[in-house]
Amino acid sequence: MAGLHRKDLVNSYLEQMHRQQSLHKIKMSLHINKKTAFDWRHKILSSFEDVEKKNFNGIVESDETFFLQSDKGNKKLNRKGRKRGGGSSKRGVSDEQVAVIVTADRKGSMDLTVATLGRIEKKDIENAIGNRINEGSILCTDGHVSYKGFAKDNY
Repeated sequence: MAGLHRKDLVNSYLEQMHRQQSLHKIKMSLHINKKTAFDWRHKILSSFEDVEKKNFNGIVESDETFFLQSDKGNKKLNRKGRKRGGGSSKRGVSDEQVAVIVTADRKGSMDLTVATLGRIEKKDIENAIGNRINEGSILCTDGHVSYKGFAKDNY
């Protein structure tokens, strides 16, 4: 809440955010500027990143997925702009794609970590889930060589 001028409205704002109210409705009910409502939402959402992440227990599943890198808002592109999502200029996994490591256990703990551009490596998995898998857990992954190396080094 550092830097907020209207701290008395935060609880009301959180209630409305929890009810999935639009920024416009929040702005109207709390009599605040729409930019203020937007800024508060992003400040609150970014604070969730500071919450301590839980460890994984039991059967733990992990895999990676890829998204095209977005340069939205960047004034100087090193490539031609894409329209409506577009596609990569290279086939397969390339440095034009962001790798996200998705990990979950069967008790409800889940984590999504932006790992790297392009193919993942053992160090990316270590950074994402490293010491968060409890002893005695079973790690289920695809046959990616990086997961094999991670498992050999850690378990």
